[in-house]
Amino acid sequence: MKGMNDLLDRLPMPLNTLFIEMQPGDYKDFGAASDYPLKGVTFATRYGYLPGYFGEDNVELDFFVGSQFDGLYGSFIVFRPELKNGEHKFYIAMSKDELVRTLKEYEPVVLAHEPLKDATKLLEAIEIFKRQ
Repeated sequence: MKGMNDLLDRLPMPLNTLFIEMQPGDYKDFGAASDYPLKGVTFATRYGYLPGYFGEDNVELDFFVGSQFDGLYGSFIVFRPELKNGEHKFYIAMSKDELVRTLKEYEPVVLAHEPLKDATKLLEAIEIFKRQ
């Protein structure tokens, strides 16, 4: 997808190495237990992970990738019953509409939301998730 590659190519290292798994409109069924408040989500943006960075679930760090290079950056934490403090999910280059739709999809399990000023602040925030 040319537009996506152009956006990723413009991001600073290591953000330009994001691996995209899901496209806007794709649905992911979590297959969660019947008492979990979120059964699945439909993605408003591209979704994937950042190789070499691992979230609280010991799986590579989740990222939502919007359509605007100069868009919104930040993270939100979602409830996970097996994780005491939840799990971080990061977003980059999102339009306001993409962010609103993403947070609405996760609304039943969002514990906190932290907007970040720009990609530099995002890089600082993900540093603790880096593994050698």
